[in-house]
Amino acid sequence: MENLTIAELPHQLAGGMTAAVPPPAQLPPQMFTTAAQLLDLTDKKLMVVLRDGRKLVGVLRSWDQF
Repeated sequence: MENLTIAELPHQLAGGMTAAVPPPAQLPPQMFTTAAQLLDLTDKKLMVVLRDGRKLVGVLRSWDQF
């Protein structure tokens, strides 16, 4: 019996067929709000959607990581 973790898939299926492992899902770059991503967005026009549904449009001039 194989010991598998959640990240691992069995290498073979019943009957000797190999399992086709799909590539990991790629998230769009808009999903990341790290300091590196904010650096790329500095001095560019953005639209920010707040949690209450309001939308702000403007140019991101500076930001604080804290």
